[in-house]
Amino acid sequence: MKAICACIAALALVALPGGCGSDGDSADEPVRIGASLPLSGPAALTRETSGLELPFDDVNAAGGLVIDGERRRVELVVRDNRSSTSTQARQLRELVLEDEVSALIGAGGGLAIPAAGVANSLEVPMILTGLPVELFAGATEGKSRYAWDTFTGFPRETFQVADLARTNKRVVAIGGNDPNGPPFLDLMRGEGAKRGYEIVASTLVPVGTTDFSRVIREATADDAEVLVAALGPAEGIALWKQMKALGYAPVLATCYLCAASPAWAELGELGEGAVTLAAWTKTAHLPGTVRLLEHYGASTAAAELNIYVVGFHLGRVLLDAIDRADSAEPEAINEAIARTKGEFPLGHVEFADDHTSRQTIYYVQWRDDDVVQVFPPKGAEPLVAPVPGLR
Repeated sequence: MKAICACIAALALVALPGGCGSDGDSADEPVRIGASLPLSGPAALTRETSGLELPFDDVNAAGGLVIDGERRRVELVVRDNRSSTSTQARQLRELVLEDEVSALIGAGGGLAIPAAGVANSLEVPMILTGLPVELFAGATEGKSRYAWDTFTGFPRETFQVADLARTNKRVVAIGGNDPNGPPFLDLMRGEGAKRGYEIVASTLVPVGTTDFSRVIREATADDAEVLVAALGPAEGIALWKQMKALGYAPVLATCYLCAASPAWAELGELGEGAVTLAAWTKTAHLPGTVRLLEHYGASTAAAELNIYVVGFHLGRVLLDAIDRADSAEPEAINEAIARTKGEFPLGHVEFADDHTSRQTIYYVQWRDDDVVQVFPPKGAEPLVAPVPGLR
């Protein structure tokens, strides 16, 4: 690769609304990349944006990308969609039709599939993450042409992690009352059965739920020693507080999504021992780790770095494709993305025919206001069980 290397470093240009567009061909014009992200609203991801700016800073500090023999700056044009899918759709169209960006970067979660639809309709490549690859492939029916998802899959190793603790293999499962909820419960039932686990209590709850007393009492009555939950941070924190208040103390307690947020540290000792998911850990020694620690500081909590690394990964994957395409034309960039095969901040990226690249999923446990890897075994510390914070 010409301009992208391990030692690249320093200053991104984040355009404000109303910036002029690029014709995509002039050496005097920067290569513009657009992003409509939830910088405010219920799905706000401001720290992810900080990580996204870093690879643009690095490329520009190294002189920019060399395209068709000319060195060009890269410019990141960011819009705040305020966590709204309709605002996101409008902004993505504006970025392409008015700002003339060459490619797009999309948010994950509930914004991902609508964003992918817009990118496909506009025929402009988009890299996104934060959405399990099974959900992306299912929602696009494997027919996405311009949107690409680089993320982990469903937490299929949940019960391999549970095997690290001594339990009676009786499980309570709690998910969100949204499109992801039923598949989560089905996955837990299926994967659990393979390893001798039984779901003895389960429920799906809406966003904003604060009363979990019914399912907690069911779990207590059914002697469920394993908790698996996939909730938002606010719901997860409320669940933990109620479990403590009602005296329910499972041997192993996992809270996917909920405990992945740095906000989990607000629980203090109560949050100790919760297991959650991560796309990156300090001890996995993934590409770009040295740069992350150099930029944000080696003492920065791994839970916080997990937010930064998502944007860092997206930026590096896309800029690598533009570099290899030797062009700022969307079609050439899209073709280069399809040929991606290399090591990036979330590990090896190689896209399948359904436009997904499955990244390794890490299981981490909260200890002393931060998270440590407990699975996969390489780079892991022993799992602590029973859950200290709920005892």
